[in-house]
Amino acid sequence: MSSKIERKKHAMKCYILALVGLIQVSANAGNQIQINFDSGSQFVFDQLVGKLNPGTAADGDGAVIQLGFYDNASTGNNFLGTWHAMTGSGSLNTGGNTGLAHSYNTTSIGDSGGGAAPGGSGIFGFSLVFDGSITGTFNDLPSSTIIPLAIKFFDGTTLNNSNFYNVVSNDAWVWKTPAVPAPIPPTISMSLSDSGLEWQSVAQGQSASTAFHTSIAIVPEPTVALLGGFGLAALAARRRRA
Repeated sequence: MSSKIERKKHAMKCYILALVGLIQVSANAGNQIQINFDSGSQFVFDQLVGKLNPGTAADGDGAVIQLGFYDNASTGNNFLGTWHAMTGSGSLNTGGNTGLAHSYNTTSIGDSGGGAAPGGSGIFGFSLVFDGSITGTFNDLPSSTIIPLAIKFFDGTTLNNSNFYNVVSNDAWVWKTPAVPAPIPPTISMSLSDSGLEWQSVAQGQSASTAFHTSIAIVPEPTVALLGGFGLAALAARRRRA
């Protein structure tokens, strides 16, 4: 009897979750926001003087670039919290079309879709619509209109082969609530030619010359073996003190 009741409870829970999911999809259906982000008249470089790799003519295979945000950020601190990638490698937005026949999670340096100028080393340009009715284009978006968006770029063509990065933001790039287009959706335009740029490297105390450069070293997560070694060393130290 108890197992039958548990099965009914489980079925009801699944039904409620499915209903909530349908309500959320229905609420977002038709809601859109357009985001234009580009390098303008500027270039982005590695930690030395080389312009970041544009990849091949295939697009999506240049140095990784992500449009995103820090989840606790505000115009008081544009780099506070955990980073969320709305586009680029690691993004949950796996659908859409950048205008270059590849999805939102493959944006890279050298890509210039959405009617932007042709790509090249150290430049980029996108005009993307995040649409609540299209699967894979409306995931992991900011939850508040006080959060400024940011652009994160890496020195490698994959996250695994990258060693340095930098992030640029601007108080003018705050999030807007997606809405039904009338006749166009809410739009956020972001360019490296804008005044008021803020660089994470500079905010961390690095020189102002690190702007436009991947100057923040990626610190790898400690491996399980290394953590085990730390644990054994700590245990040995405790035993010696005892």
